[in-house]
Amino acid sequence: MFVFNAGIIRDLATEIASICPDAFILVISNPVNSLVPLIAEVLKSKNVFNPKKLFGITTLDILRASTFTAEEISGVSPSDISIPVVGGHSAETIIPLFSQAKPAIKIEDETLQSLTTRVKFGGDEVIKAKAGMGSATLCMAYAAYKCPSLYIRADFRFAEAVLKAFKGEKGIVQASFMYLPGIPGGITLQNSLEGLDYFSTNIELGVTI
Repeated sequence: MFVFNAGIIRDLATEIASICPDAFILVISNPVNSLVPLIAEVLKSKNVFNPKKLFGITTLDILRASTFTAEEISGVSPSDISIPVVGGHSAETIIPLFSQAKPAIKIEDETLQSLTTRVKFGGDEVIKAKAGMGSATLCMAYAAYKCPSLYIRADFRFAEAVLKAFKGEKGIVQASFMYLPGIPGGITLQNSLEGLDYFSTNIELGVTI
């Protein structure tokens, strides 16, 4: 996936640096964990890197966590649950925080373990269901479109959320894979992660940008 997408993303980043260096860049192409740093390095080489405007969209994992959890709880809709997911957007880097679910949920440890595995490898379920004839592209599109807000006011599409924050709306919290040293509070989080530069976490867009 990286081999296929890296050249395309590199060329797009080069054009962005040349034509619209102050643009907000929202990355949903996989592997997000690798392509966001790649774009950052291209922008750095052109001296136009602004870490507050480069976002890796990881909310597909949040939607999966909410959906799979709702399947385990009778009478609950995925839209009624918000479960933070941190780390990254590939396999072992995906860390759903069921203990921070809103509203709080109670699920047996064994079920939590299986849910965690499903969230981490949800894309594999899609590939298996398609019998190798496709990937989770439609899921990605839905995640970018829906993008659940982690504050209980409304659901935003990620791009819409960024624009609303840019226009001054406050309290818009989204999950994003970010370059930690370049965002407010990022250094503290980076230090707690033993110097990790990139991490997916909840950010308040009005503050970040």
